[in-house]
Amino acid sequence: MIFTGLAPYLPLFAAVGGGVAFLLVYAIACQGGTSPVRLVLAGVIVSSVFGSVQTGLFLLIEDIGLVQSVIA
Repeated sequence: MIFTGLAPYLPLFAAVGGGVAFLLVYAIACQGGTSPVRLVLAGVIVSSVFGSVQTGLFLLIEDIGLVQSVIA
């Protein structure tokens, strides 16, 4: 891994990322009033963007073994 010293903090980083995603979805959905449809659509948008960023990072990593260990 690139930051091997930060591996014990991975669950914390995941929780913070989930919180950021939640706040982003709620901020997008709150514009013009909240409704279940707006929340779902905002969630789909944020999920697509984060998924694209993750795929882009995987494509930039040169060590295929590292990518396979992250996915597994």
